[in-house]
Amino acid sequence: AFSGKLNTGYLSCLLKNDGISTAFGFFLTTKYSLGGEARMAQKFVKSYNKIITPFFMPGPYDALRVSAADSKSTVKKYKGVFKGIGEVKMFDGSSPDDPKFTELYDIAKENGFIVMFHPYEQHRAAVEKILKKYPDVVFLMHGDEDRGWIMDVIRDYKNVYYSLDANLFSLYGWERGPGRTEPSKEAWLAHTRNNFDSMLNESLNR
Repeated sequence: AFSGKLNTGYLSCLLKNDGISTAFGFFLTTKYSLGGEARMAQKFVKSYNKIITPFFMPGPYDALRVSAADSKSTVKKYKGVFKGIGEVKMFDGSSPDDPKFTELYDIAKENGFIVMFHPYEQHRAAVEKILKKYPDVVFLMHGDEDRGWIMDVIRDYKNVYYSLDANLFSLYGWERGPGRTEPSKEAWLAHTRNNFDSMLNESLNR
């Protein structure tokens, strides 16, 4: 675990070492943290310009989510800070085509934002509905268990992409949790480097 002092130089070096020019920063906005998260995102833009790309992330539960009006006014107030909406994640059984989310997609369309979200197995129809309704918005999805139909969807629509990050974190079937042992950094890197092509092909159902 990182225990030093994070600064611009260290972060830049860390990302460049892995061939990464910029990373998405998800600022979790809730009814209780909206202003603070927006100010933190603004601070990151000033401190880590072009290294971190801030995304306006809605809460995963309806009880935490900010209203569309407040989301829109915050994006307007902090114009130029946020570059995307997401990650949109639904822990409360919501569907990605619910009005509370489509209002965020409207904000994305107005501002030229990317939308990142994590759909589940039952969301294929909702996802296709969204992609048809917002052809000018770029969507980035990630996941693991639903990659089969996601591969079909990205072949059929030009405004959607798929990230493999979740697949790499599931290496060896490991998930964070009590009593579970994670692979060492060395083992994780060795396995990934030695099996990257096969992992990529498997993740893309090739």
